[in-house]
Amino acid sequence: MVNAVQNGPLTVNHHLHVEPSAPDPWLSPHEAFDDPQAAAYFSHRWDLVGRSELVEQLSSFTTGEGRTEGRIGVLLGVAGGGKSRVLRALAAEFAHRAEGVVRVLPAIAPVGHHLAERLPADAALLIIIEDAHQRPEDLTGIVRELRRERPKAVILVSTRPSGTAALRKTLRQLRVDDAEVPTWELGELSTRDAAALAAQALGEAKEHLARRLAAAMGDSPFLLVFSAVEIARGRLDPRWLESDASLHQQVSEAFIATALADPATHDEDQALLHAVAALQPVRADVPRFLEAMAALLGTSDTVLRAQLSRLVDSGVLTRRGNSHRILPDLLGDVLLAEAAIDPKSGASTGFLERVLAETDGEPLTNLLVNTGRVDWQWRRLRPFGQSPVEPLWHLLEQEYTEGDPVTQSSLLTSPFRLSLAAGEAETRKCLPDLGR
Repeated sequence: MVNAVQNGPLTVNHHLHVEPSAPDPWLSPHEAFDDPQAAAYFSHRWDLVGRSELVEQLSSFTTGEGRTEGRIGVLLGVAGGGKSRVLRALAAEFAHRAEGVVRVLPAIAPVGHHLAERLPADAALLIIIEDAHQRPEDLTGIVRELRRERPKAVILVSTRPSGTAALRKTLRQLRVDDAEVPTWELGELSTRDAAALAAQALGEAKEHLARRLAAAMGDSPFLLVFSAVEIARGRLDPRWLESDASLHQQVSEAFIATALADPATHDEDQALLHAVAALQPVRADVPRFLEAMAALLGTSDTVLRAQLSRLVDSGVLTRRGNSHRILPDLLGDVLLAEAAIDPKSGASTGFLERVLAETDGEPLTNLLVNTGRVDWQWRRLRPFGQSPVEPLWHLLEQEYTEGDPVTQSSLLTSPFRLSLAAGEAETRKCLPDLGR
Protein backbone atom coordinates (compact mmCIF):
# COMPACT_ATOMS: atom_id res chain seq x y z
CA MET A 1 0.00 0.00 0.00
CA VAL A 2 2.62 2.54 1.05
CA ASN A 3 6.08 2.42 -0.40
CA ALA A 4 7.68 4.19 2.54
CA VAL A 5 9.56 3.41 5.73
CA GLN A 6 7.80 3.92 9.01
CA ASN A 7 8.54 4.32 12.71
CA GLY A 8 7.60 1.71 15.24
CA PRO A 9 4.14 2.10 16.77
CA LEU A 10 3.84 4.63 19.54
CA THR A 11 2.12 3.55 22.70
CA VAL A 12 -0.83 5.88 23.12
CA ASN A 13 -3.75 5.59 25.48
CA HIS A 14 -6.95 6.11 23.53
CA HIS A 15 -10.42 5.92 24.96
CA LEU A 16 -12.97 4.34 22.65
CA HIS A 17 -15.69 4.24 25.31
CA VAL A 18 -17.35 7.56 26.10
CA GLU A 19 -20.82 8.52 27.14
CA PRO A 20 -23.34 9.05 24.31
CA SER A 21 -23.73 12.63 25.56
CA ALA A 22 -20.08 13.38 24.78
CA PRO A 23 -19.42 16.32 22.42
CA ASP A 24 -19.76 15.61 18.71
CA PRO A 25 -16.23 14.70 17.52
CA TRP A 26 -16.97 15.50 13.87
CA LEU A 27 -16.04 18.83 12.38
CA SER A 28 -17.13 20.49 9.18
CA PRO A 29 -14.28 21.45 6.81
CA HIS A 30 -14.72 25.07 7.87
CA GLU A 31 -14.36 24.15 11.55
CA ALA A 32 -11.39 21.89 10.86
CA PHE A 33 -9.38 24.03 8.47
CA ASP A 34 -10.50 27.66 8.81
CA ASP A 35 -9.89 28.69 12.39
CA PRO A 36 -10.18 32.52 12.30
CA GLN A 37 -8.05 32.81 15.45
CA ALA A 38 -5.17 30.71 14.13
CA ALA A 39 -1.80 32.43 13.77
CA ALA A 40 -0.84 33.30 10.21
CA TYR A 41 1.64 30.44 9.91
CA PHE A 42 -0.98 27.93 11.14
CA SER A 43 -3.58 29.33 8.77
CA HIS A 44 -4.69 27.57 5.58
CA ARG A 45 -5.77 30.80 3.91
CA TRP A 46 -2.73 30.87 1.62
CA ASP A 47 -3.36 30.00 -2.01
CA LEU A 48 -2.71 26.37 -2.82
CA VAL A 49 0.45 26.00 -4.92
CA GLY A 50 2.05 22.93 -6.43
CA ARG A 51 -0.71 20.57 -5.35
CA SER A 52 -3.38 21.01 -8.05
CA GLU A 53 -2.68 17.67 -9.72
CA LEU A 54 -2.78 15.87 -6.37
CA VAL A 55 -6.10 17.47 -5.43
CA GLU A 56 -7.51 16.46 -8.82
CA GLN A 57 -6.45 12.85 -8.29
CA LEU A 58 -8.01 12.79 -4.85
CA SER A 59 -11.18 14.40 -6.18
CA SER A 60 -11.47 11.80 -8.93
CA PHE A 61 -11.07 9.05 -6.34
CA THR A 62 -13.77 10.44 -4.06
CA THR A 63 -16.29 11.49 -6.71
CA GLY A 64 -15.34 9.54 -9.84
CA GLU A 65 -17.53 7.21 -11.84
CA GLY A 66 -17.72 3.57 -10.88
CA ARG A 67 -17.85 2.09 -7.43
CA THR A 68 -17.13 4.54 -4.64
CA GLU A 69 -18.95 2.53 -2.00
CA GLY A 70 -16.63 1.39 0.77
CA ARG A 71 -13.58 3.09 -0.68
CA ILE A 72 -10.59 3.80 1.53
CA GLY A 73 -7.69 6.02 0.48
CA VAL A 74 -4.55 7.28 2.21
CA LEU A 75 -2.80 10.66 2.13
CA LEU A 76 0.76 10.33 3.40
CA GLY A 77 3.04 13.21 4.33
CA VAL A 78 5.59 14.42 6.85
CA ALA A 79 4.83 16.97 9.55
CA GLY A 80 4.61 20.43 8.05
CA GLY A 81 4.25 19.07 4.53
CA GLY A 82 0.84 20.59 3.84
CA LYS A 83 -1.58 17.67 4.31
CA SER A 84 -4.27 19.82 5.93
CA ARG A 85 -4.13 22.42 3.17
CA VAL A 86 -4.64 19.69 0.56
CA LEU A 87 -7.54 18.24 2.55
CA ARG A 88 -9.15 21.66 2.74
CA ALA A 89 -9.02 21.96 -1.05
CA LEU A 90 -10.32 18.40 -1.50
CA ALA A 91 -13.27 19.05 0.82
CA ALA A 92 -14.28 22.06 -1.27
CA GLU A 93 -14.03 20.04 -4.50
CA PHE A 94 -16.08 17.16 -3.10
CA ALA A 95 -18.82 19.46 -1.84
CA HIS A 96 -18.96 21.11 -5.25
CA ARG A 97 -18.75 18.06 -7.52
CA ALA A 98 -20.70 15.51 -5.51
CA GLU A 99 -22.97 18.01 -3.74
CA GLY A 100 -22.11 15.92 -0.73
CA VAL A 101 -21.14 16.29 2.91
CA VAL A 102 -17.61 16.24 4.29
CA ARG A 103 -16.87 15.45 7.91
CA VAL A 104 -13.45 15.56 9.55
CA LEU A 105 -12.31 13.56 12.58
CA PRO A 106 -9.40 15.50 14.13
CA ALA A 107 -6.68 13.70 16.03
CA ILE A 108 -7.59 15.37 19.32
CA ALA A 109 -11.23 14.21 19.28
CA PRO A 110 -12.19 11.40 21.69
CA VAL A 111 -14.53 8.89 20.10
CA GLY A 112 -17.11 6.35 21.23
CA HIS A 113 -19.19 3.51 19.85
CA HIS A 114 -21.89 5.94 18.68
CA LEU A 115 -19.44 7.67 16.37
CA ALA A 116 -21.26 6.96 13.10
CA GLU A 117 -24.68 7.97 14.42
CA ARG A 118 -23.63 11.61 14.19
CA LEU A 119 -22.98 11.35 10.45
CA PRO A 120 -25.62 11.88 7.72
CA ALA A 121 -27.07 8.62 6.44
CA ASP A 122 -28.36 9.56 2.98
CA ALA A 123 -26.08 12.19 1.46
CA ALA A 124 -22.90 11.51 -0.47
CA LEU A 125 -20.34 11.42 2.32
CA LEU A 126 -16.58 11.93 2.49
CA ILE A 127 -15.00 11.09 5.86
CA ILE A 128 -11.52 12.43 6.57
CA ILE A 129 -9.58 10.91 9.47
CA GLU A 130 -6.81 13.42 10.21
CA ASP A 131 -3.43 12.53 11.69
CA ALA A 132 -4.22 8.83 12.11
CA HIS A 133 -0.68 8.31 13.42
CA GLN A 134 -1.84 9.85 16.69
CA ARG A 135 -4.53 7.22 17.30
CA PRO A 136 -2.93 3.84 16.43
CA GLU A 137 -4.84 1.89 19.07
CA ASP A 138 -8.40 2.86 18.16
CA LEU A 139 -8.04 3.30 14.38
CA THR A 140 -9.33 -0.20 13.63
CA GLY A 141 -12.45 0.30 15.73
CA ILE A 142 -13.17 3.65 14.10
CA VAL A 143 -12.85 2.41 10.53
CA ARG A 144 -14.76 -0.80 11.27
CA GLU A 145 -17.74 1.12 12.65
CA LEU A 146 -17.74 3.62 9.80
CA ARG A 147 -17.68 0.88 7.16
CA ARG A 148 -20.48 -0.99 8.94
CA GLU A 149 -22.78 1.96 9.69
CA ARG A 150 -21.99 4.17 6.67
CA PRO A 151 -21.01 1.65 3.97
CA LYS A 152 -21.49 4.13 1.12
CA ALA A 153 -19.10 6.69 2.55
CA VAL A 154 -15.63 7.29 1.13
CA ILE A 155 -12.94 7.28 3.83
CA LEU A 156 -9.66 9.15 3.44
CA VAL A 157 -7.00 8.59 6.09
CA SER A 158 -4.32 11.26 6.54
CA THR A 159 -1.15 10.17 8.31
CA ARG A 160 2.55 10.74 8.78
CA PRO A 161 4.90 7.89 7.79
CA SER A 162 5.00 6.81 11.44
CA GLY A 163 1.32 5.84 11.15
CA THR A 164 1.58 3.43 8.25
CA ALA A 165 2.35 0.44 10.48
CA ALA A 166 -0.87 0.98 12.46
CA LEU A 167 -2.76 1.56 9.22
CA ARG A 168 -1.55 -1.69 7.72
CA LYS A 169 -2.57 -3.47 10.91
CA THR A 170 -6.02 -1.90 10.66
CA LEU A 171 -6.47 -3.04 7.07
CA ARG A 172 -5.38 -6.58 7.92
CA GLN A 173 -7.84 -6.73 10.81
CA LEU A 174 -10.60 -5.49 8.52
CA ARG A 175 -9.58 -8.04 5.86
CA VAL A 176 -8.89 -5.31 3.34
CA ASP A 177 -6.19 -5.95 0.75
CA ASP A 178 -3.78 -3.06 1.23
CA ALA A 179 -2.62 -3.45 -2.38
CA GLU A 180 -6.06 -2.19 -3.42
CA VAL A 181 -5.95 0.87 -1.17
CA PRO A 182 -4.66 3.85 -3.17
CA THR A 183 -2.06 6.03 -1.48
CA TRP A 184 -0.95 9.54 -2.37
CA GLU A 185 2.28 10.87 -0.91
CA LEU A 186 3.01 14.57 -0.55
CA GLY A 187 6.30 15.30 -2.26
CA GLU A 188 8.45 18.38 -1.85
CA LEU A 189 7.39 21.57 -3.59
CA SER A 190 9.49 22.66 -6.51
CA THR A 191 11.63 25.74 -5.90
CA ARG A 192 9.27 27.73 -8.10
CA ASP A 193 6.17 26.63 -6.17
CA ALA A 194 7.90 27.14 -2.82
CA ALA A 195 8.86 30.66 -3.89
CA ALA A 196 5.26 31.40 -4.87
CA LEU A 197 4.07 30.26 -1.43
CA ALA A 198 6.78 32.28 0.33
CA ALA A 199 5.90 35.40 -1.65
CA GLN A 200 2.33 35.31 -0.33
CA ALA A 201 3.50 35.33 3.27
CA LEU A 202 6.33 37.82 2.73
CA GLY A 203 4.07 40.48 1.25
CA GLU A 204 4.92 42.96 -1.48
CA ALA A 205 7.62 44.78 0.48
CA LYS A 206 9.76 41.68 0.89
CA GLU A 207 8.62 39.30 -1.82
CA HIS A 208 12.00 39.76 -3.54
CA LEU A 209 13.36 37.41 -0.84
CA ALA A 210 10.98 34.60 -1.80
CA ARG A 211 13.27 32.59 -4.06
CA ARG A 212 16.19 32.68 -1.61
CA LEU A 213 13.92 31.66 1.24
CA ALA A 214 12.44 28.85 -0.86
CA ALA A 215 15.89 27.49 -1.59
CA ALA A 216 16.70 27.39 2.13
CA MET A 217 13.37 26.21 3.63
CA GLY A 218 11.33 24.89 0.71
CA ASP A 219 11.37 21.27 1.88
CA SER A 220 8.86 22.14 4.65
CA PRO A 221 5.91 24.32 3.58
CA PHE A 222 5.01 25.00 7.21
CA LEU A 223 8.48 26.23 8.15
CA LEU A 224 8.66 28.13 4.87
CA VAL A 225 5.48 30.07 5.70
CA PHE A 226 6.56 30.47 9.31
CA SER A 227 9.91 31.94 8.24
CA ALA A 228 8.27 34.24 5.69
CA VAL A 229 5.77 35.55 8.23
CA GLU A 230 8.54 36.19 10.77
CA ILE A 231 10.63 38.03 8.14
CA ALA A 232 7.62 40.11 7.11
CA ARG A 233 7.07 41.09 10.74
CA GLY A 234 10.72 42.00 11.21
CA ARG A 235 11.35 39.26 13.76
CA LEU A 236 13.66 37.16 11.58
CA ASP A 237 16.72 38.73 9.97
CA PRO A 238 16.69 38.05 6.20
CA ARG A 239 20.49 38.40 6.12
CA TRP A 240 20.60 34.88 7.54
CA LEU A 241 19.40 33.69 4.14
CA GLU A 242 23.05 33.75 3.11
CA SER A 243 23.75 30.92 5.56
CA ASP A 244 21.44 27.92 5.45
CA ALA A 245 22.57 26.64 8.85
CA SER A 246 22.22 30.02 10.55
CA LEU A 247 18.76 30.48 9.08
CA HIS A 248 17.62 27.11 10.40
CA GLN A 249 18.97 28.01 13.83
CA GLN A 250 17.10 31.32 13.80
CA VAL A 251 13.92 29.65 12.60
CA SER A 252 14.16 27.08 15.39
CA GLU A 253 14.63 29.79 18.02
CA ALA A 254 11.77 31.89 16.62
CA PHE A 255 9.51 28.83 16.38
CA ILE A 256 10.09 27.99 20.03
CA ALA A 257 9.65 31.64 21.04
CA THR A 258 6.14 31.68 19.53
CA ALA A 259 5.18 28.77 21.77
CA LEU A 260 6.70 30.36 24.89
CA ALA A 261 5.39 33.89 24.61
CA ASP A 262 4.91 34.61 28.33
CA PRO A 263 8.25 35.84 29.74
CA ALA A 264 7.08 35.23 33.32
CA THR A 265 6.83 31.48 32.78
CA HIS A 266 9.21 31.05 29.82
CA ASP A 267 11.93 29.03 31.57
CA GLU A 268 9.66 26.66 33.46
CA ASP A 269 7.45 26.14 30.41
CA GLN A 270 10.48 25.41 28.23
CA ALA A 271 11.78 22.86 30.75
CA LEU A 272 8.39 21.17 30.88
CA LEU A 273 8.09 21.07 27.09
CA HIS A 274 11.57 19.50 26.85
CA ALA A 275 10.37 16.74 29.18
CA VAL A 276 7.13 16.27 27.24
CA ALA A 277 9.07 16.14 23.95
CA ALA A 278 11.17 13.29 25.32
CA LEU A 279 8.34 11.24 26.80
CA GLN A 280 5.27 12.05 24.70
CA PRO A 281 2.57 11.03 24.54
CA VAL A 282 2.56 11.78 28.27
CA ARG A 283 -0.22 9.92 30.08
CA ALA A 284 -1.41 11.71 33.18
CA ASP A 285 -3.23 8.57 34.34
CA VAL A 286 0.01 6.53 34.47
CA PRO A 287 1.93 7.48 37.65
CA ARG A 288 5.37 6.73 36.18
CA PHE A 289 5.04 9.55 33.64
CA LEU A 290 4.34 12.26 36.21
CA GLU A 291 6.84 10.78 38.69
CA ALA A 292 9.60 10.88 36.07
CA MET A 293 8.75 14.41 34.98
CA ALA A 294 8.44 15.70 38.54
CA ALA A 295 11.88 14.28 39.34
CA LEU A 296 13.40 15.83 36.21
CA LEU A 297 11.90 19.23 36.88
CA GLY A 298 12.25 19.25 40.64
CA THR A 299 8.58 19.98 41.18
CA SER A 300 5.50 18.37 42.70
CA ASP A 301 2.75 16.36 41.06
CA THR A 302 0.24 19.13 41.78
CA VAL A 303 2.35 21.88 40.23
CA LEU A 304 3.12 19.68 37.23
CA ARG A 305 -0.55 18.99 36.53
CA ALA A 306 -1.30 22.70 36.76
CA GLN A 307 1.49 23.46 34.25
CA LEU A 308 0.20 20.85 31.83
CA SER A 309 -3.32 22.30 32.05
CA ARG A 310 -2.05 25.83 31.46
CA LEU A 311 -0.10 24.80 28.34
CA VAL A 312 -3.14 22.90 27.06
CA ASP A 313 -5.20 26.06 27.50
CA SER A 314 -2.54 28.09 25.65
CA GLY A 315 -2.64 25.69 22.70
CA VAL A 316 0.99 24.51 22.95
CA LEU A 317 -0.11 21.10 24.24
CA THR A 318 -3.03 19.06 23.02
CA ARG A 319 -4.86 16.63 25.29
CA ARG A 320 -6.91 13.62 24.24
CA GLY A 321 -8.28 11.79 27.24
CA ASN A 322 -5.30 11.61 29.58
CA SER A 323 -2.63 11.79 26.86
CA HIS A 324 -0.68 15.00 26.24
CA ARG A 325 1.33 15.90 23.15
CA ILE A 326 3.07 19.02 21.86
CA LEU A 327 1.18 20.87 19.13
CA PRO A 328 2.17 20.99 16.32
CA ASP A 329 4.12 17.73 16.07
CA LEU A 330 6.97 19.59 14.41
CA LEU A 331 7.55 21.72 17.51
CA GLY A 332 8.12 18.57 19.56
CA ASP A 333 10.90 17.46 17.22
CA VAL A 334 12.56 20.88 17.39
CA LEU A 335 12.31 21.07 21.19
CA LEU A 336 13.77 17.60 21.70
CA ALA A 337 16.72 18.35 19.42
CA GLU A 338 17.27 21.65 21.26
CA ALA A 339 17.31 19.89 24.64
CA ALA A 340 19.50 16.97 23.60
CA ILE A 341 22.15 18.48 21.30
CA ASP A 342 24.41 21.47 21.83
CA PRO A 343 23.86 23.60 18.69
CA LYS A 344 27.48 24.75 18.50
CA SER A 345 29.46 21.61 19.25
CA GLY A 346 26.93 18.94 18.36
CA ALA A 347 27.73 17.22 21.67
CA SER A 348 25.18 15.72 24.02
CA THR A 349 23.85 18.12 26.63
CA GLY A 350 23.30 15.25 29.07
CA PHE A 351 19.53 15.78 28.90
CA LEU A 352 18.72 12.33 27.53
CA GLU A 353 20.88 10.63 30.13
CA ARG A 354 19.03 12.49 32.87
CA VAL A 355 15.68 11.46 31.42
CA LEU A 356 16.80 7.84 31.14
CA ALA A 357 17.83 7.78 34.80
CA GLU A 358 14.24 8.63 35.79
CA THR A 359 12.27 6.40 33.39
CA ASP A 360 11.20 2.82 32.97
CA GLY A 361 8.22 0.98 31.52
CA GLU A 362 6.03 2.88 29.08
CA PRO A 363 7.84 6.23 29.55
CA LEU A 364 11.10 4.49 28.63
CA THR A 365 9.54 3.03 25.49
CA ASN A 366 8.36 6.48 24.42
CA LEU A 367 11.79 7.95 25.17
CA LEU A 368 13.43 5.43 22.84
CA VAL A 369 11.02 6.17 20.00
CA ASN A 370 11.36 9.94 20.33
CA THR A 371 15.14 9.78 20.75
CA GLY A 372 15.54 7.85 17.51
CA ARG A 373 14.68 11.00 15.59
CA VAL A 374 17.36 13.01 17.42
CA ASP A 375 20.00 10.35 16.83
CA TRP A 376 19.25 10.26 13.12
CA GLN A 377 19.38 14.07 12.93
CA TRP A 378 22.84 14.14 14.51
CA ARG A 379 24.15 11.35 12.26
CA ARG A 380 23.07 13.29 9.19
CA LEU A 381 24.93 16.39 10.35
CA ARG A 382 28.10 14.67 11.60
CA PRO A 383 28.28 11.21 10.03
CA PHE A 384 31.88 10.51 11.06
CA GLY A 385 31.79 11.49 14.71
CA GLN A 386 30.47 9.90 17.87
CA SER A 387 26.78 10.47 18.36
CA PRO A 388 25.91 12.44 21.50
CA VAL A 389 23.14 9.90 22.00
CA GLU A 390 25.57 6.98 22.17
CA PRO A 391 26.02 7.25 25.97
CA LEU A 392 22.29 6.59 26.23
CA TRP A 393 22.64 3.35 24.27
CA HIS A 394 25.59 2.27 26.43
CA LEU A 395 23.45 2.78 29.52
CA LEU A 396 20.68 0.74 27.93
CA GLU A 397 23.11 -2.05 27.10
CA GLN A 398 24.19 -2.09 30.72
CA GLU A 399 20.55 -2.14 31.85
CA TYR A 400 19.91 -5.10 29.56
CA THR A 401 22.96 -7.00 30.81
CA GLU A 402 22.07 -6.47 34.44
CA GLY A 403 18.29 -6.66 34.03
CA ASP A 404 15.86 -9.42 34.81
CA PRO A 405 14.07 -11.33 31.99
CA VAL A 406 11.13 -8.91 32.02
CA THR A 407 13.42 -5.90 31.56
CA GLN A 408 15.40 -7.65 28.83
CA SER A 409 12.25 -8.61 26.96
CA SER A 410 10.94 -5.04 27.18
CA LEU A 411 14.16 -3.65 25.71
CA LEU A 412 14.33 -6.23 22.93
CA THR A 413 10.78 -5.54 21.82
CA SER A 414 11.15 -1.77 22.01
CA PRO A 415 10.09 0.03 18.81
CA PHE A 416 13.32 2.02 18.94
CA ARG A 417 15.09 -0.44 16.63
CA LEU A 418 12.55 0.36 13.95
CA SER A 419 12.49 4.09 14.67
CA LEU A 420 16.19 4.64 13.97
CA ALA A 421 15.97 3.31 10.44
CA ALA A 422 12.42 4.32 9.81
CA GLY A 423 12.29 7.89 11.06
CA GLU A 424 14.70 9.19 8.45
CA ALA A 425 12.30 9.90 5.59
CA GLU A 426 10.04 11.87 7.90
CA THR A 427 12.64 13.60 10.02
CA ARG A 428 14.89 14.90 7.27
CA LYS A 429 12.00 16.92 5.85
CA CYS A 430 10.52 18.33 9.03
CA LEU A 431 13.32 18.95 11.54
CA PRO A 432 15.39 22.10 11.14
CA ASP A 433 19.16 21.51 11.00
CA LEU A 434 20.46 22.16 14.49
CA GLY A 435 24.12 22.10 15.32
CA ARG A 436 25.61 22.49 11.86
